[in-house]
Amino acid sequence: MLFGSRARGDFTESSDYDVLYVDDIVPRDPRKVSNELFLKVLYMFPGEVDPVFMNTEIFLRKLKDGVPFLLQILEEGKVLERDEKFWEEVTKIFQEKRKEWERVGDVWRKKRSNDKEDFNF
Repeated sequence: MLFGSRARGDFTESSDYDVLYVDDIVPRDPRKVSNELFLKVLYMFPGEVDPVFMNTEIFLRKLKDGVPFLLQILEEGKVLERDEKFWEEVTKIFQEKRKEWERVGDVWRKKRSNDKEDFNF
């Protein structure tokens, strides 16, 4: 998934390509990504690439936790390749988790509940 300025369309000639790569073949520790996979992603683009590699299980757990970084990528990003079944699951989780957050510019804030403790008397 392409994200950042290249996905939003506000890039310059010197902007890099921010890419989120999610797959079962990505090790749980992304620092252990194979050189072959790393180079595959680098060669997908004509300029400098800043890849983020994430194991599918880790990605889904973080998405279910509502990690704002992933919510923003999913909200602004452009899907380059996808597995339809996996994408349906991701979209469903994203739609539920997105309701829990409000976004002002680049700042994400967890929405407050309407509990009595949230009111000032």
